[in-house]
Amino acid sequence: MRSGGPRRVGARLAAGAIGALVVAATLGLSAVSSASAASTPGTLHGQHAIKTHGHQVVGVAHGKHRLLKPAIAGAANPSFSTTNWDGYALTNNSDTNTTSFNSVSATWVQPAVTCNAGSSVGSTWVGLDGWLSGSVEQGGSDAECLGTMTPTYFLWWEMFPFNAVQDVVQINAGDTIHGSVTFDTTNKVFDIVITDETLHKGLSESIACQADMDGCLRSSAEAISEDTGGGTNVDGLFLLPKYNTLTFTNASVTDVNGNVGTLANSAWTANSVTEISSDDVTKQTVGALSPDGSSFSTAWQQYSGDGVTVQVDYKALTLAPTTQELDIELEIVNTGNTPVDLSAIRPEYWFSQDTTAAPLEFACDFATVGCSNVDGVFRSGIGTPPNADSEVVLEFGSGAGTLAPGANSGEIEFRVFHSDFSTMTQANDYSFNAADTTVKPNPNIDALILGSDLNWGVPPPSSL
Repeated sequence: MRSGGPRRVGARLAAGAIGALVVAATLGLSAVSSASAASTPGTLHGQHAIKTHGHQVVGVAHGKHRLLKPAIAGAANPSFSTTNWDGYALTNNSDTNTTSFNSVSATWVQPAVTCNAGSSVGSTWVGLDGWLSGSVEQGGSDAECLGTMTPTYFLWWEMFPFNAVQDVVQINAGDTIHGSVTFDTTNKVFDIVITDETLHKGLSESIACQADMDGCLRSSAEAISEDTGGGTNVDGLFLLPKYNTLTFTNASVTDVNGNVGTLANSAWTANSVTEISSDDVTKQTVGALSPDGSSFSTAWQQYSGDGVTVQVDYKALTLAPTTQELDIELEIVNTGNTPVDLSAIRPEYWFSQDTTAAPLEFACDFATVGCSNVDGVFRSGIGTPPNADSEVVLEFGSGAGTLAPGANSGEIEFRVFHSDFSTMTQANDYSFNAADTTVKPNPNIDALILGSDLNWGVPPPSSL
C-alpha cells in the first residue's frame, strides 16, 4: 500500500513502514506465546480477508502502511502529518535511527464507530519502530466494517513485515483496552500484551526479531490512531470509520538507558502526527499532550481522503411483492465537506430481473435536477442470484450540477421494467425495502465515486 508520507506541517517529507490487520481467534488472557508460530501468509479475496480460526495461524492484512522517513528537526515537540497515522511518535533527542527504546504502553477506550460503507477499517495501537525504520512491533484494537455497515471490534498484534495481524479477539465498543510492547533484553524477544480490561480477556505474545525486520532497532515508540490500508480510496486506504474522540491515557515509555517516563519526558522527543491525505484533506487531528505528558486525544474529521462522502436515501414507490415495474425514488446527500459533481456519483440499485426473455428498460419520471440529466445503465451477472443478479447504475449528466456540503440532489423518481412488461418479483430484491415508505438511508443501494472506491453502502457479496 502506498502513502503520501509524513510531512512537517507545510512541507512534504519521505517514508518507513507499518502494517495492518485481520484474522480471528478468541483467546483468554492466559493466551499464548508465538515462539513456535507458523508464518504462512494468508490471502485476500477482494476487500475481504479470509479469517482463520485457531491459535497462531498467520493471517492476512488489509494492506501495508508505509510511512515516508521524516527528517526530524531538533526542535521540541515537532509537528508532522502523514497519510495514515494520527497520534505521537517518540524518537531519541539526537534524531538518529539507532536503538533507543525498550517499551511503550497506554490505555484507551475503544470508540464506537459509524460506517459509511462496508469498506471501512480503523485501528488504535501502541508499538516500537515504524517511524524511522521499515519494521514495526505493535498491538492494539480495531474497528472494521467489511461487507457490512455494522461494525465489529477486535484485539490484534503484528510484527511487520514478518507477519500480518494475528490472533484477533472480538471485543465491544466502550471496552477499556490496555496495550504494551516491551523488548525483553534477557530473552531477546518482544512481549506484546493487549488486554480488554472490561471483558478480562486479551492476548499475550512473545516473539523474537525476524530476519526480514531490519534488525528491529527500536528507534521509535508510538501511540497511534491509524487509518488502515488495503482499500482503493485516496492513498490506498479504506474509509476511516467515524468516531468522536479517542483518548490515550497512562502512557509510559522506557528507553535503553533506563529512563522511564511519559510521552513528554525530556529524555526523548515527542513528535505530534496529524493525518492529512495526499489531497490535503484532514481525516484525523491530534491534540496536545496533557501537562504531565501521560495522555492526549485524537478526533475524527473525514471518512475519505478526498473529502467526498455521500449517502443514498431511498423510498419504495411500489410496495407490491410482484409488479410489472420497479418504481423507485432516490436522493443523493453530500455528507462530506467538499463539493461534489453529481456526474461523479454512481448509485447502484440491485434487483433480480426474473426473466431474460425481454430486455430491461429504464425511465426517469421526475428529477429535481432534470430527467435529461439522469440515465440508467444495466449490468447483469455480477451480483448474487436470485435477489441481485442485476443492477441499474444511475448516471448523471454534467447538467445535474454540483452538490455543496450538506446539500441534497432532490427527488429522482425512476422505473425499471421489461419491454414486454412481464412480471417482476421485487419482494426479495437486494435493494428493495417495503418498510421504506418515506425517504430513508438505504445501505443496500451502494454508491461509487468515479476514480475512487466504494463510498456508501454494501453491494451484494459476490459483486465485491
